[in-house]
Amino acid sequence: MLRKIRIALAILFFALTTLLFLDYTGIVRHWFGWLAKIQFFPALIALNVLAVAAVIVLTFLFGRIYCSVICPMGVFQDLVLWLRKKCRKVRFSFLPSRKWLRYGILVVFLLVAAVSLSVAGLLDPYSAFGRMVSNLFVFRNMQVFVVALVTFAVIVTFAWFGGRKYCNTVCPVGTLLSFVSRFSLFKTVIDASKCNGCTLCAMKCKSSCINVKEHSIDYSRCVVCLDCTTNCKRRAISYKFSMSKKTMMVQDAVCEDGNRDTTNVIIHEDTISRRGFLSTLAFFAAVTAVKAKERKVDNPLSAIIGKEVKESSVGIKPAGSVSVEHFSDHCTACQLCVAACPSKVLCPSVSLDTFLQPELKYTHGYCREDCTKCSEVCPTGAIKPIDTREKTSIKIGRATWISDNCLITTSGASCGRCAKRCPQNAITINYGENTIDGKPLLKISDMCIGCGACEYSCPAKPAKAIIVEGFKEHQYII
Repeated sequence: MLRKIRIALAILFFALTTLLFLDYTGIVRHWFGWLAKIQFFPALIALNVLAVAAVIVLTFLFGRIYCSVICPMGVFQDLVLWLRKKCRKVRFSFLPSRKWLRYGILVVFLLVAAVSLSVAGLLDPYSAFGRMVSNLFVFRNMQVFVVALVTFAVIVTFAWFGGRKYCNTVCPVGTLLSFVSRFSLFKTVIDASKCNGCTLCAMKCKSSCINVKEHSIDYSRCVVCLDCTTNCKRRAISYKFSMSKKTMMVQDAVCEDGNRDTTNVIIHEDTISRRGFLSTLAFFAAVTAVKAKERKVDNPLSAIIGKEVKESSVGIKPAGSVSVEHFSDHCTACQLCVAACPSKVLCPSVSLDTFLQPELKYTHGYCREDCTKCSEVCPTGAIKPIDTREKTSIKIGRATWISDNCLITTSGASCGRCAKRCPQNAITINYGENTIDGKPLLKISDMCIGCGACEYSCPAKPAKAIIVEGFKEHQYII
């Protein structure tokens, strides 16, 4: 019964989380947008103490339920494994824990996160799942599609041949939660008096964490799928409340001479694990707190005369992201905001320093002043919540005029589309003053917020005559 409940909840969470990236109506995001904000790594980046504490407490009580129910990448691996079982029988066996590899990857992940969160986000299960779903179904550019395809291939390969090996080897969230799960109050327990050593439970264990010979389970790797409890013919395995140190013992509690030590070694292992978990969290908090770069406020840009510019030299970040630095330090590139953007102006970056992190491109539309979808769905705080009134006062960039490309200077035409489409009335065309070879002069006031309506509507070809230059630090209209 417990296994069926677990599967039902996993399917529900997986379906709703997937629809967050494929919801073109916005209904699912309106009612279930909170599913993105309870994902462990995004909540940790956003300093969402309540969500992080809830996951840790849930893990302490019931084990790694998060990995088997809430995490979409974990459920996706179960789905791949289910498909393989339809093709042929799957048999696993107990494998020793490669702690040096797991902890090594976690340390590298934390160090990379301190330098570039977008690169570290490649290993975050939620962000990787989001990029995979949103970019495989909707083609945006070749670089991002390749990343999504490679991610899909790696995850499927791991799951097809190794079950939950990705979760217990590569995934940093799984490694972090493993520090807590070994002390969980409810766990699967083997009754040695009933067990006949048939190894059926070990063959069905997708985490390869059941040691039948020693009647022990590595709770740091167990994802509480409960497959072992239903497959045991003698009912020797059950999921129940247990505080016994013997049931908390993992296969590492073995002395050098091969004999088990149920006293000193177990206590030593518990102490190391607690210290390791606390020190890892402290290290992550430290690197995210002290990471600071020099911030420079951009002054309003003057009009560019006689110079062809194809795009902004600074990636334009959406209103609510405060600055390029703040956005870079908080965005894991899950691309939920890209999927939620109704104007389709948010696109994954292909620059090396902000790879896969969204930025605004005004090729197919502009950022509407009445839309705050990206700030509503962002789970990490990279885009802070704002309302439509606040958005109209945030200057994410400033339009610049390239006179050599403009129709009013090249052909003398009275175009004026940019001025007509500007929602802030920041653009005026002075036909009375002949300051450029007897032709009209376009002026841009400080009311410009960088929405891109002018750039999008500009008919000049092959290069636009007006573009938006992004600000490193967002400004406000006073």
